[in-house]
Amino acid sequence: MNKKISCSIWGNIRKKSIYLYETKGLDEALNYIKGLNITPNLRAGLKGEIFFFDRFYSSLKLEALLDSGVKADFTGIQKGEMINFDVTTNINYKNIEDYLELIKKKKKQYSIAIVDLESTDIEIFPLKFPICPKCSNFSHYILYKETPNRDLETYISNSQFIFQFCPNCLIRKEIHHFNNIDQTYLGLIDSLEKELNLNLTDDISRNRFLEIFHNNVKEEVQILEKETGLLISGTAEIGYNTHIGDYVAYLSWVHPLVEDIFDIGELWSLDGWKEIDL
Repeated sequence: MNKKISCSIWGNIRKKSIYLYETKGLDEALNYIKGLNITPNLRAGLKGEIFFFDRFYSSLKLEALLDSGVKADFTGIQKGEMINFDVTTNINYKNIEDYLELIKKKKKQYSIAIVDLESTDIEIFPLKFPICPKCSNFSHYILYKETPNRDLETYISNSQFIFQFCPNCLIRKEIHHFNNIDQTYLGLIDSLEKELNLNLTDDISRNRFLEIFHNNVKEEVQILEKETGLLISGTAEIGYNTHIGDYVAYLSWVHPLVEDIFDIGELWSLDGWKEIDL
């Protein structure tokens, strides 16, 4: 099996797979990919591209990009805007920082499409992270929930903020402030524990619980994103940390594209949201 393929050969392989899809259909393109003498990772990636092309060919008016320098597989039109789409079957291979200079220099939007080859489900994530005004790196919008009384463990939040936070230079800027009566994430955990009645000492049950919890948080985030037009990178709320004897902001959910930047459960001091080194 070939371990290395030149850019020109790989470009020809991609070009032929796209040509076969457009002239003879999905099955013919997949059969061609199946017969290629390439690594499993390359085969999976190419299949992912064809599934994405098949799903959104018409709705996004997709055209294949064959220049490796553009850091994308397709270009298309979404909501009247030209967007480059980079397709992957493994999100761990994508680093959002790789797109920063392209976005800044070309002033063009990028999205990452994640294809599940087993289910053929596809999620598209726009790279609409705000640029930090101080260091010019990607910064992030964080939804933070405050509680009425820090001295009491409460399941109610009466004040919510969206902050722009830069993990590089650690600046924080308030973007939105809401005075809603809302459930805290601690409250959501408590209500789900009572509703599901799972044995959380069991790994399978605990993972199932976390999946349900994160899906609930994602639904809340998606509603807020529609209202504000912002891409939320994470959610946080106040909590008391016994290791340092003080209140901290801790992350309860992070966007899939920033899991290599932020960790769920990561702690920040409330003074400027500086990271805490325990």
